[in-house]
Amino acid sequence: MRELRIVGTVALLSAAVYLIVVRRGSIEHSLSRLGSAQPGWIAVAVAAELVSLVCYAALVRVLLQLGAVTVPFRALFSLTVIGIAMINSVPGGQAISTIYWYAQLRRYSVQRSVAAFALLVSSLVGIATLVLLTACGLAAGSHGFASQARFPVLAVAALAAMGQTIPVRGVVVAYSLGQLVSAIPILPGGGGTIEATMSAGLVLAGGTGAVIAAVLLYRIVSAWGLVPLGWGLWRAMPNAHVAQLEPAAVPA
Repeated sequence: MRELRIVGTVALLSAAVYLIVVRRGSIEHSLSRLGSAQPGWIAVAVAAELVSLVCYAALVRVLLQLGAVTVPFRALFSLTVIGIAMINSVPGGQAISTIYWYAQLRRYSVQRSVAAFALLVSSLVGIATLVLLTACGLAAGSHGFASQARFPVLAVAALAAMGQTIPVRGVVVAYSLGQLVSAIPILPGGGGTIEATMSAGLVLAGGTGAVIAAVLLYRIVSAWGLVPLGWGLWRAMPNAHVAQLEPAAVPA
């Protein structure tokens, strides 16, 4: 399956490069329009990103509470942002982020089994959500009322900020392809593969060259803009020392 994902990624990137070369002129023109993005829709994208971060931290908190453990929400929110910063700026960031999450949860006296359970289930929920999102997008179809509805995800807000209107199915499929590519840990933050894949998908769905600027805006809000914030929070988080990770010895 790993080899199949890599082959699929190469194929998607090849198609993306071809479209970029063919539409180079329109792409350069669209990038020059990035500064003219509508502030209102940018605010919507930022708000949506904040809500998504809060929801993820809340999900982990609920999972930990199932194990009779309570971790401060502020710490979980900080760990969420730090994890995104690691994934998007460090090679093998997904694994490093998971290890860091586990170490920090142990610092809050979370048992090993509970910490592993919370991290595993939160990942599975993310995968299930992506599958459902893709299915709903495909079910919306390319005609009728639903085709012009703006789906409440960050990518749509970024497209609207650049004056782009694309059918729901095209947006969701492009977004899902980008997320699938991001699951292959080749370069930090996908190394441009996510942006290229999403841009190609949106162009094929009927977007103009301006979708490149929209995708970049989306990635700034959802990933790159969180990198400096995440590393700043990492500096402020207490270290999880080995002595703190082991449970206290039970007296005989």
